[in-house]
Amino acid sequence: MTGVLGVTITRSRIETSIPRKHGPAIAGYETALKKFFENVLQAFLKYVDFGVVRCAVIASPGFTKDQFHRHLLLEAERRQLRPIIENKSRIVLVHTTSGYKHSLREVLDAPNVMNLIKDTKAAQEVRALKDFFNMLSNDPDRACYGPKHVEVAHERLAIQTLLLTDDLFRLAL
Repeated sequence: MTGVLGVTITRSRIETSIPRKHGPAIAGYETALKKFFENVLQAFLKYVDFGVVRCAVIASPGFTKDQFHRHLLLEAERRQLRPIIENKSRIVLVHTTSGYKHSLREVLDAPNVMNLIKDTKAAQEVRALKDFFNMLSNDPDRACYGPKHVEVAHERLAIQTLLLTDDLFRLAL
């Protein structure tokens, strides 16, 4: 997955069934995990261009992110994957409560991620969305949504920040 909020695009979807890691199935667990890590590594190599990307975030609950990070660095050394070796300081690990797309918000709230992307369009979008949610919870009468409400606010010159969803933007084009 790349991008942020309104510009989030799923580049690769990797789904692997991983058996439990106790009892006689432990060998199956390790094999499945290794296969999963290899698939993620291939997607990483294909879609992460450090000429464009300021940081790559590896996020998960538990220790999976740490295990994958270790796998990524070992494989980078073993296969001499220069982009990963040269940019390993730009790979950030973040704990999340789940491994699903909605945890992207947790990732963007992580201080180490925000420090790396603070000057980017993504960081500006994160700040604008945070401000909107704060306004919505603290002063809900100031926030409006929907074409008619926004039109009225525009006529009154009352728009401070305008946020559009991708779907709405595509309809306007």
